[in-house]
Amino acid sequence: MRADRLAPRGDCLTIAAAELLRATQPDQSHPSLLLRVSTSGEATALAELAPGVETGEAQEVLQELLPLVQGRRPLERGALWERMALAIEWHRATDPARAAVLSALDLALWQLAALQAGLPLYELLGGRYFAQVDTYRVLDPQETPTQPPAGGALVAAQDDPEQVVARAEHLRRQWGDGVRLFVDLQEAVGDLEQARLVARRLQAIEVFWCLDLLPADGTREYSQLAAEVELPLGAGARLAGLPGYQRLLRTRGLDLLAVDVRRCGGLTGAQRIAWLAAARQLPVALLGGRWPLTLLLVMHLAATGAAYLPVARPDEGTMLEPPLVLDEGFVSLPEGPGVGAEVPAEVVAGYVPTGE
Repeated sequence: MRADRLAPRGDCLTIAAAELLRATQPDQSHPSLLLRVSTSGEATALAELAPGVETGEAQEVLQELLPLVQGRRPLERGALWERMALAIEWHRATDPARAAVLSALDLALWQLAALQAGLPLYELLGGRYFAQVDTYRVLDPQETPTQPPAGGALVAAQDDPEQVVARAEHLRRQWGDGVRLFVDLQEAVGDLEQARLVARRLQAIEVFWCLDLLPADGTREYSQLAAEVELPLGAGARLAGLPGYQRLLRTRGLDLLAVDVRRCGGLTGAQRIAWLAAARQLPVALLGGRWPLTLLLVMHLAATGAAYLPVARPDEGTMLEPPLVLDEGFVSLPEGPGVGAEVPAEVVAGYVPTGE
C-alpha cells in the first residue's frame, strides 16, 4: 500500500492482524499461500510463503507467532524478529514451516516499516550502495529463448541434473560466450563422482555459478570437489535457520552462499547470514523464487552492499504497478516510500482466506 494511503498519524500504526490466503487457481507464476498483515491504519502488506509448506502447519505457526507482534509498531521490526526467531529456535534448529512463517512475517514487517518511516525500503536496510541492481532472468523449465535475456539467465530444474546441464550447454552454444549463465540444480546429485562430471561440464561452458551441486551437509565432498575444479560453487538455497549456514561456513570448498529470503528468516535472516559470510569473505546470492513482489524485496536488499551477487528479476510485463525500469539487465529501484510498487488488485482477488 502506498504511503499516501496511510492513516494521518502513520508513526502510530500498530500491527493488528495477520491471515493466510490461498490461491483459488494455483499456477507456477503465483504462490499457493500468501500472508497478509494488516495494521491499525489502512496499511497492509503481502508476503509469500515458501513452496512445500502445508496450510495447516503454517496456520499453527502463525497462531504461535502473531501474539508476539500484535499491538507493536512495524518499525520495531528488529526486536520483533528476535522474539519470533527465539520462539521457533532459528538460532538452533527449526523446521521448514516455522522458518517459512517467520520469513513471511519479516518480509511483511519490512514493507510496513518502510511505509511507516516514509522511506524507500533500501534506506531502512542500510542505505543504497548501488543506484541500479544487477539482475538476471529465471527461465521457465522448457523455455529456450532465441535471444539471450539482458543480464543473463538462470537454468534450474527439480528432477534431473543431466537435464539442467544439457540445457545450459545448449544455451551456451546458441548464445555464445558473452552471456552469463547461472545454474541452480535444486536437487543435489547422487555422489561425488557424478558431481565431478557435472562440475567439469559446467566449468567448460563458463557458468557464473552452480548452486547446490552436493547436499548442504556434504562439507567434505565440497572441499574435495573445489580442489579439482574452478567452477564457482554455492550452497544453502533450501536451508531454514542458522545451524545449516554455520556448517556451510566451515566448508572450505564454497565460493558463495545461497540464501532464500522465503526460508532463511526473511530479509533480517538474510542480512545476518550475510554478515557471517562476510567474515569468511564469501559473497551471497540472494534468492526469492519467481513472484515479482518477493523479487522486488530481494532487489532492495541487494542494492545495499557489494557482498550481494546478481539477483533474479521479475519477467518483463509481470504483475507490479508501476512496472520496474530495466536497462540492459540493471533495474532502477523506485525511490518512493516502501517497496515502490504494488501487486495489482486483480491478482490479490485470486486469493481467499484459508478457512473459506
